[in-house]
Amino acid sequence: MSPVGELQVGLIGYGTAARAVAEGIAEGKAGPANLAAILVRRELADVPDGTMATIDLAAFLSQPLDVVVELAGQEAVAQYGVAVLETGDDFLILSIGALADDALMADLRSAAERGGSRI
Repeated sequence: MSPVGELQVGLIGYGTAARAVAEGIAEGKAGPANLAAILVRRELADVPDGTMATIDLAAFLSQPLDVVVELAGQEAVAQYGVAVLETGDDFLILSIGALADDALMADLRSAAERGGSRI
């Protein structure tokens, strides 16, 4: 967790579900949390104040995040999961169908072990 006590949250995706999560964080429904970064496929016109939004994975992962929440589908789990976990950020996967892929699950577990992170 960040030194100031607020959980620094990153989102992958910014569709309907992610916007609801962002709203809940802003309203304090997630406890002491801050939406620090959003990784998207296309530039956003409506980024929440104080939040970095990017299409660049390296820029996203360079943010001091405690947890990354995947809200972009199974493909996003396969595309970004290993990189997220190797940085040491915990990875909350909503598209759990991706975990039915045994090879992907093994890769995610290995990445979590290397990064000291949790799935």
